Amino acid sequence: MFRTLGAAAPVVRRAPIIGLGPYAARTTAMISTTASARPRAMPLPTPSILRVALHPAIPRHPAARAVPGTLILTSTRQVSMWRKLSLLRRLPFFARLPFLAGGTAASAGAYVQYKINHTANWFNDKVDAAKDFLSDKFDALGPLRDGIRDRYEFFSDRFQALVNQERPKFEFPSRSSDDSDPVSSAADADLDDAGDTAEAKRALSRSRARRSKPAPPPPKLNQGSEADLLDLSRQLRDIRQILDAANVPAQADDLALPRIVVVGPRGAGKSAVVDHLLGHGTLVPRTGSTKRPVEVRFEHVPDATNDTAVFPQLDADHAVTDFRDVARTIEKAVAGNDEEGSAVATTPLVVTVRSAKVPDLMIIDLPGWDPDTTATLYDRYLNDASALILAVTPATADTDPTFETILGHADPMSQRTVRVVTKLDLADPDTRVRLLTATTRSRAIGLVLPGHDESAMIDLHDKRLPVGLSELRTTVRQTAERRLASRLDAVVDQVHHEVATTNYQYKVAYNDRRISAESYLAQAVDALKTRFAVMAREFGKAEVRQAIRAELEQRFVTLCDQHLWQDPALATLPNAQEDDRYWTDARDRAAAGLTKCGIGRITTELTVNALMARIDEVLRADDTLEHHAATRDRAHDLAEAAIARRFHLTIDQVENTIKPYKDEVECTDAEWTAAVRRATDVLDREVQISLNKYYQLRGEVGWWTLSGTMAYLTQLDAKAAGDPVAAVKGTAKPILVARAPARSPAHDPLLAMAGEDKYGGYDPQAVHAARDALYHWHRSLALAQRRAAVSGRACRQPTSLAMTICPEVYLAAVAEKLADTAAMFIALELLHDVYHQWPRAVDAELFYGQSRAQAAAFAAENPVVQRHLLDAAKKAALEETLAKLRAARRQRTTLEEVVAGAGAEVPPPPSG
Repeated sequence: MFRTLGAAAPVVRRAPIIGLGPYAARTTAMISTTASARPRAMPLPTPSILRVALHPAIPRHPAARAVPGTLILTSTRQVSMWRKLSLLRRLPFFARLPFLAGGTAASAGAYVQYKINHTANWFNDKVDAAKDFLSDKFDALGPLRDGIRDRYEFFSDRFQALVNQERPKFEFPSRSSDDSDPVSSAADADLDDAGDTAEAKRALSRSRARRSKPAPPPPKLNQGSEADLLDLSRQLRDIRQILDAANVPAQADDLALPRIVVVGPRGAGKSAVVDHLLGHGTLVPRTGSTKRPVEVRFEHVPDATNDTAVFPQLDADHAVTDFRDVARTIEKAVAGNDEEGSAVATTPLVVTVRSAKVPDLMIIDLPGWDPDTTATLYDRYLNDASALILAVTPATADTDPTFETILGHADPMSQRTVRVVTKLDLADPDTRVRLLTATTRSRAIGLVLPGHDESAMIDLHDKRLPVGLSELRTTVRQTAERRLASRLDAVVDQVHHEVATTNYQYKVAYNDRRISAESYLAQAVDALKTRFAVMAREFGKAEVRQAIRAELEQRFVTLCDQHLWQDPALATLPNAQEDDRYWTDARDRAAAGLTKCGIGRITTELTVNALMARIDEVLRADDTLEHHAATRDRAHDLAEAAIARRFHLTIDQVENTIKPYKDEVECTDAEWTAAVRRATDVLDREVQISLNKYYQLRGEVGWWTLSGTMAYLTQLDAKAAGDPVAAVKGTAKPILVARAPARSPAHDPLLAMAGEDKYGGYDPQAVHAARDALYHWHRSLALAQRRAAVSGRACRQPTSLAMTICPEVYLAAVAEKLADTAAMFIALELLHDVYHQWPRAVDAELFYGQSRAQAAAFAAENPVVQRHLLDAAKKAALEETLAKLRAARRQRTTLEEVVAGAGAEVPPPPSG
């Protein structure tokens, strides 16, 4: 394919360079230079070089335009072949194009989805922010919204009452409580409706008879029912109770319905007006004149099932349920005979009526007006600024000027006076209209007494004048409510001042921290359980093992004193043989004293005592229970009960687990080494204790005196041993002095010998002190020798010989095994159960098992918490009272506005 010009030359092989035109040109030039310098035969260039040189994608460099003549293509077919090969090499790239396009489309779709999600999230965040903003603004408008809703409900109820033309009635006690005549009871129940309804029906029927077109019905101004008066009375009673509970001073009259005083001349029909104003029941006489004031006090009793009346002045213990007897009693007590004179009693007759259907109200019926006999009585009742005056005057007679004068003096603005014109049927039409439209500040209500001609009401109905019993009741109720509303303002201001002062004091004293008896109880129980949990972590199996080990070490010392250290042959123990029965028996007796001493009961009782001591420390250290001794005792009892449930079972378990140690005890090298260390520590401690006791006695008695008395006792000891020579020389071995002194000196042989010898001329107290000093001195010497023997080479390994000549180490190993086993099972059987059950018992008994009254009693035991609770209760009570007072005042104000608006719509009566 190629041919060369010139001699062959060595080939300079270069790695093919692909991708850059200049680099390819430089490589070609280098090959040409080499060929010209050395005229040798050169092999044809590799196809890669041609591919680089001929690749159309690589830009041509000017230096690479001409290829030297050493490289000549013999045929154009070679170029075509290489081009085909180059295209074949590009096939994988074209094969990847669909995948690249799919990946690009997927990436674009993912990016679009990401943008959509990002936009949606941003929009949702903005919507949520707008919702929160509107919700905050809506909550801020809560009081206004509530006021609008209350006004809407109030006007809706009043409008519905106007549309339905409902006529409310009082719910006072019935005339008779006899249930044997239901027809009579029904008649009594409808007595009020029968009077006014029949009157209106007859008036309307006669009006239709005289006119072709019926007259429109008269407007009703009662914008609320008489049940509102009962509701208002209940509210005021609740408010008074709240104020009394919070110890807030308030005038009782300011939070009570005003009294209604009925006045008027004799024969005006005051008693009849009062009788029908009350609704059902005849509580005042109908015949004769009233010679004595009658005070009818209605008391609202929510839980009362029967209506009762009581005469405190006549028989306070007897409650009358038949109101016919009540009427007869009142008539007999207050009715007088005109022939007997005009004397009037000033002491009122009090009748107390208790019912669930009456408000807290008082109605006073005064005798007829007489300037000579009743002026003083009228002054006393009418000058009460909180009383509502019901002035009854007949239409047939002129009003007494003195009566008008006393009314004007008592109520100059006529704000609490309601005038009632009776006997309208006996007056001419012009007089009727004039009396009902007189220019007075007080409203005049026209009435026709029962049993009289009611046709006089026709024109008055047509002229839309205030007539009828329903109008009287509504006017009286509205006037009473206005009087009460005027007094509520002062009470609201007073309570508002108390609320502000209490809130400030509460903020200063308690930083607005809320508290209740239940929360304080829960806090106390939680604090107790928290301290107990800390104690449970601090007193576990390791602490139990340490306590048991200390107890067993003390028993180990006692047993060694008893069986080993006071033995006169103790000096021969290091030289004993492996099978020396004397010392092995002494060792086994001491070991049996450990394993067979009731280790289960001893260790369990020791643990229980330590546990109860820790629990008592927790109860005493708990600040929240400082003032609650009964609660501490109850928690202590709960802990004892939890321990008692597992006490005997724990003892049995410990005894069962130490049974193998009662026959044989095996020790490993590590256990024996640890036992050697503990035995050495015990001996060192006991040596130090004996020396301290000896030096203490020497300091108390004196060195010279103690030395003489000790020498004297040593001689007595030698004589007792039968060695007088050694006694004289002072070289006798201790026999009696090495033994522990008896508790009673009379039972000590050495002291008994000294007593027989008259104590050798020494002071008896010094001899007794020397006896103790000798024992501790010889004990310290003996234990020092035992300490040297235990730490020696012969006791380093757990051999049979070591167990014989080193019984202290053996006993220390036995005590350690007993302590480990007992502590493990005590922690498993006793501690874990108590730590789990006692907090649950505390929760069940001291928290969940307490009622609200018991929680309050618990909190009251702490004077600081009790004061906090009282202040919090006072604060809550004042806030509740203020809210109720404002609601009552708002309700009364709204009612006055409605009534004023309804009254403004009434057209004036036609002239003539």
